[in-house]
Amino acid sequence: MKRLLVAVLVVFGFAANAQAEEPREITVFAATTLREVFEDLAKTFESKSPGVKVRLTLAGSQELRAQIESGARADVFAPADQKHMAALVKAGLATTPRVFARNTPVIIVPKGNPAKVRSFKELT
Repeated sequence: MKRLLVAVLVVFGFAANAQAEEPREITVFAATTLREVFEDLAKTFESKSPGVKVRLTLAGSQELRAQIESGARADVFAPADQKHMAALVKAGLATTPRVFARNTPVIIVPKGNPAKVRSFKELT
């Protein structure tokens, strides 16, 4: 997972081994659910890229999208779903997206599954 941010930043035109003449800042807008991973990746990226600072803005995907629509600058946008990215692409505020991670929702039940929950449909 540590290579994820480096891969994402390279995709958006930033080379991990580039030497900056002046300090540079890369602004990453990421869904709150990605906090731990992106904080770790940002530290790793900064340690391998002297003069580059990664500034993380973590919030809900809809909130981040609204900030971008209102003029906030982001070099990388990592939402929790594709609909917010698609809206920014449609508005001309983002380039063609690339999927960099996927997840699979799971249900966790008490030992023995007393309610016999077997699918999301069964949850209230």
